[in-house]
Amino acid sequence: MRLTEAGLVYKWAEEEVNKASHNSTPSGVGSGSTAIKLQHLQAAFFILLLGFAISATVLGVEIMAISWWKRRIKTANTEGVVILDQDQL
Repeated sequence: MRLTEAGLVYKWAEEEVNKASHNSTPSGVGSGSTAIKLQHLQAAFFILLLGFAISATVLGVEIMAISWWKRRIKTANTEGVVILDQDQL
């Protein structure tokens, strides 16, 4: 609050704008900036695909675990065995 009231924030913003305008060239040549290509984003896409693969694997394991658990309960009920949850203990 005091920085804004004293005008420091505006002064800093003006200095940054002046600094940026002095550093840029009119034609953009030699400024060091390049267009982003697919090669620059290759690592990000690799991490994204790795995350998709891990999440699909975890989903498959969860689906198999649920089907196994349902079969276990169904078999136990046909044998006359009662399976209690933690809530029922």
